[in-house]
Amino acid sequence: MRQPHRRAPLVLTILAGLLLAAALCAPAGAVPPSVDGGDMHSAVVRSDGTLWTSGGNGLGQLGLGDTVQRTSFTQVGSGSEWAVVDCGFMHTLAIRQDGTLWSWGGNAAGQLGQGAADVAPHPTPVQVGARTDWVHVSAGYMHSAAVTATGELWCWGSNTFGQLGDSTVISRSAPTRIGTADDWADVACCFFHTVGLRSSGFLYAWGLNNKGQLGDNTVTDSNTPLLVDSAADWTIPDGGRDFTLSPKATGTIWGWGWNVIGQLGLGDLIDRHRPTLMGTSTLWTQARCGLYHTIARRTDHTLWAWGLNATGQLGLGDLANRSAATQIGSADDWLLAAAGNMSSCGVQSDGVLRTWGFNTTGQLGLGDTAQRTSPTSTGLRIDVTGPLTKPRKNVTVSRGRKAKLQYSLEDELCVSCTSVKIRIKKGSRTVKTFNLGTKQTGRQYTKSFTCRLSRGTYRWYVYATDTAGNRQQTPLKSKKLTVR
Repeated sequence: MRQPHRRAPLVLTILAGLLLAAALCAPAGAVPPSVDGGDMHSAVVRSDGTLWTSGGNGLGQLGLGDTVQRTSFTQVGSGSEWAVVDCGFMHTLAIRQDGTLWSWGGNAAGQLGQGAADVAPHPTPVQVGARTDWVHVSAGYMHSAAVTATGELWCWGSNTFGQLGDSTVISRSAPTRIGTADDWADVACCFFHTVGLRSSGFLYAWGLNNKGQLGDNTVTDSNTPLLVDSAADWTIPDGGRDFTLSPKATGTIWGWGWNVIGQLGLGDLIDRHRPTLMGTSTLWTQARCGLYHTIARRTDHTLWAWGLNATGQLGLGDLANRSAATQIGSADDWLLAAAGNMSSCGVQSDGVLRTWGFNTTGQLGLGDTAQRTSPTSTGLRIDVTGPLTKPRKNVTVSRGRKAKLQYSLEDELCVSCTSVKIRIKKGSRTVKTFNLGTKQTGRQYTKSFTCRLSRGTYRWYVYATDTAGNRQQTPLKSKKLTVR
C-alpha cells in the first residue's frame, strides 16, 4: 500500500534535488509515474501529472465525488498537478507537485488527517493541513504517515496497537509529529504496524508485533519506534499483514514476521522474529507487499513474486502459493511494480500499465470484474511525457577542427532511448544531422566530429524516442555552436 520510489540512505537530499530539478528543467506536470493498489481499488499518477483511479468506491476512495465503482481507470478531476499517490485499505493519499498533501475515502479512524475529530468519509480530495513540503506519504489499513522535506515524520489515524509511534494508543484525526528527529527518509504503513527509515540507513519499526513483524526478536507491541538492528544499510522497507520485507544497499533482501503462506520468500512456512536473509541474490532493488504476497524487482529488470496466490496475484498463470521467489514470465524490461491487498501491477518498457489478481470490484482497470492470473494490459500508458534531452555546453571551434558536443538523456521509466539524434541548425534550417541510434538513459555522452561548417553561429539540439514510443519532452533545450 505504498508508492514506488527508489530510495536509499540520504534519500531526502536526493528527493529534494529531484524535486528542484523537476521544477527547473522539466515541463509543467512531468513527474516520475506512480502506481499503487489498496484493498479494492487502484490509483495511478501518469508522467504528465494526471491522476487516475479504478475499482471499489464505497467510501469514495476513488476521489471521483461519488461512491460508484469503476472497472476502468478514470481521471480524478482535470488537473495535471499530481506527483505521487498511495492507496490504503479504503482510503487514498497523494502529494501534489507543489508539495501539498491530499486525502480522500474512508475516515472512520481519522486516517484522512482532517482534524477536529472529523471521521466522515470524503469522496473528493481534501487537503491535509497547510504545509507545502511533503515529499513522501504512505497509507496503511486505517492509519497514515508522511515525511517532510526537512526530515520530520508525521502519523495519524488508527492507533490501537501503537502504529502511530507517538507513545500512546490513542487514535489521531490530525497529523502528529513523531519524536523530534529530523532525518526520517522513508515510512511504510503496513496493516497494523509501521516501518521507518532514517537517512543514515537505520531501520525502525513500531505497532503490532504478534508475529515478530517489528524484528526485535520479541512478540511485544511497541508504541514508539524501535531500532530493528544495528545495520545501517537498509533501503526501501515495506510490509503486509504482520510481516515486513526490505532490501539492503548490498542488493540482498530480508524478511521477518508472519510466514504461514510463505510470504517471506524463505522457502518455508516458519515465522521469523528477526530479519532473515532471503536466498543469495544481490540483485534486488524493490519489494512491494500486498496482504499476504510480495512483488519484487531486480536490477536486471526481471519481476518476481511469492506468497499467497489464491486470486492469481503472483502473476504466474496459476493459483498455487509460492514460498520462494519465482520469476513472473521471462521479460527483463519491468521498470515499475506495486502490490494491492490481493492484486498486483507493473509497467514494462512500453510504458503501459499491466495488472493481475483479484478484480471483484474492477480494481485491475480492465473494464470487467474477472480476475487474472497473468499480467494483462490495461491499455493505459502511464509513461507519456518521454525523455528529457540535455545538450550540455556551448561550443566554439575553428573551422576544420574537432568539435565535441556533450549531451545526456534522462527518463524515469526507460533504461534506453532509441533514434537518438543530434541536429545542428542555423535559424530554422537543419544543416547537419547525426543519427546516434540507441543510447542508455542516465548517462552523459560526447559526439565528436570534424567541423566543416561555414563560419557563423549555429544551435544544436538532441532528439530522442524512448522505448515506450514517447518523443523528447518539450520545449527542447539547445546550445550554441560557434564556428570561427
